[in-house]
Amino acid sequence: MNGMPVREKLLQEATDQFAAIGYEATTMRSIASRAGVTLPTLYHYFGDKANLYMEACVACFAPRAERGLALYSRSTGREEQRVLRFFVELARDLLENENFFRLIHREMIDQDLDGIRRLTERCWKQSFAALCAAFRSLVPDGQDPVTTAFTSFALMFGLVEFRRKAPFLDAAFVKHYSPRALAELVLTTTVPTIAWRQLSERPSRTAATRLEQPAVRRGP
Repeated sequence: MNGMPVREKLLQEATDQFAAIGYEATTMRSIASRAGVTLPTLYHYFGDKANLYMEACVACFAPRAERGLALYSRSTGREEQRVLRFFVELARDLLENENFFRLIHREMIDQDLDGIRRLTERCWKQSFAALCAAFRSLVPDGQDPVTTAFTSFALMFGLVEFRRKAPFLDAAFVKHYSPRALAELVLTTTVPTIAWRQLSERPSRTAATRLEQPAVRRGP
């Protein structure tokens, strides 16, 4: 962390400790010590432990939520391809970034309701709204798109939570634990009317070329 601005260094150290041992076991003194600053310096930047925890969560979650939303908003192709791409990236974050997964898991268990509300509004609400809108055009008549979006998010987090237990339940479950396979499993479960496994994450070359090329002006 050499060369990092002090605030960023403190947030990184706080994120590491909160993710590893949880809110209660982490102390302001240990964060300051491991970051190489004095305790008054830590309090100067963050005020108290509760605020530091909130800022560490936002620093960890918000960039990924924003990246996922931006990827979805800018992506091309059919709506189901865009949704698949979103869930593949969410699965990748959860499976490959240990701090991200541990912190979100601890936040759901340990955080007070007001903290959960604030983090949801700052980090997840826009992505969830975008997915609800997408599912409106994808789910069959009679299936609630908002419930489908919620179930898809919840199932993704739950499956990742069970990733270490899964092989002991049935060795065949291991095949689901790649970003693409996990996204397919979630979406096939919540919207089985779409052949998710047959979809490419990318639009076809013809469609992409058509979107990238300027329109040809016809004669009068």
